[in-house]
Amino acid sequence: MCLRRLDGRWLLVCFNAAQARIEALVADRPNADLGAAYRRTLIHGAAWGEEGGGRVAQPYGGYVVPGSRLDDLHLTVSQWRTGADWPYRVMQFRVRGLGAG
Repeated sequence: MCLRRLDGRWLLVCFNAAQARIEALVADRPNADLGAAYRRTLIHGAAWGEEGGGRVAQPYGGYVVPGSRLDDLHLTVSQWRTGADWPYRVMQFRVRGLGAG
């Protein structure tokens, strides 16, 4: 999970393991009801070989890059294949328009 204050609002980015996706929740205060917060899927899980755009096989994380804004969010997403001789890697994604929520 990653909690940051951006543009006067609170952004929580987290990995939803049940749905294999990375989500963002935007709230006005850190103790707000997250069930009522604006929610958006940023990265969708995908099968190996079916990746592209916002689809990543075996994603994890979703860490906000310093300097991000709600309308121009940069985040890093980890990925690894749990087989032998497969490198761990981190990818950077850009998401625009999150501040509209």
